[in-house]
Amino acid sequence: MSTATETAKAPIAPTDAPASSGHQGAVAGAEVAANATAATVYQVAVYTGDVPGAGTDGDVWVWFDGTRGRSGWRYIDNSNDNFERNSTDYFYMTLPDLGPLVACWIYFKRAGLSADWYLSTVVVNGKTFSRYNWISSNGEYRLTPA
Repeated sequence: MSTATETAKAPIAPTDAPASSGHQGAVAGAEVAANATAATVYQVAVYTGDVPGAGTDGDVWVWFDGTRGRSGWRYIDNSNDNFERNSTDYFYMTLPDLGPLVACWIYFKRAGLSADWYLSTVVVNGKTFSRYNWISSNGEYRLTPA
């Protein structure tokens, strides 16, 4: 289990925003809605599955929508060896208050020898979004709210 803050050494971020699913505020590009102003700390817990080869050396971004705004793509990485088999990685980010969360996406970019990833769930401030499946290709993946 690791605890850290998102790092500034992110690879080039995805450029396209996922299709909206619930936020009601105006959005300027991939930035947070203007009406979501109060600062909120978001804890993002990423659970990698317990199946052979589940871990990845790939790069991972997260995006979530709330009823009042969108997070934009946020690179999640720290000094630990993240996204290993049967592990939970924690990341913290301070954003405007997005309201109750309604949608979550992962953007995955393959890297290293162990590129495929078995993602179980992502929990953001207690709201669970699940995948329970392999991610093997570069791209955006929508997670299912629990």
